[in-house]
Amino acid sequence: MADNGAVGLRAGQGRPGRGDALVAAQLVLLGALLLPAEGTSSPARRVAGAALLAAGGGSALLGAIALGPALTPSPLPVPGAPLRTTGPYGWVRHPIYAGLTVAAIGRALGTGAPRHRAAAAALTVLLRLKARYEERELADAVPQYATYAARTPAWWPRRGGAHRCGR
Repeated sequence: MADNGAVGLRAGQGRPGRGDALVAAQLVLLGALLLPAEGTSSPARRVAGAALLAAGGGSALLGAIALGPALTPSPLPVPGAPLRTTGPYGWVRHPIYAGLTVAAIGRALGTGAPRHRAAAAALTVLLRLKARYEERELADAVPQYATYAARTPAWWPRRGGAHRCGR
């Protein structure tokens, strides 16, 4: 493994049609969350929702930055791209998906709109499915992925896991 916590990927053998469908559904649900909606949230829920939205967005952004040019909405591994195992990927295997989930919950809590609650719930389920699909593809493409997956939680960091962030 390289010093930067990256190992090269072999070409993915996934089914692009399924990956494309997952990405399309994700974009629709994210779009539904971005649409304005009348809600009935209290001021306290709006503040809590804004905090979750910011925290989730920050987590997703850190995950995206860590991937660099290998960032793609597709769940299929990019051939030749490194497997990130440090930074946010030292804490969890899916910081972008976890961040999007937290942000979506924050948006739904902040507005209280039924449309946003439904979109947040559907996005959470969809991202779980997308992560499972992506992990099967990574396991096929990266021999070291099983070891990484065994030591790194998928969505939520373990208590005391900061030592894996490369700090």
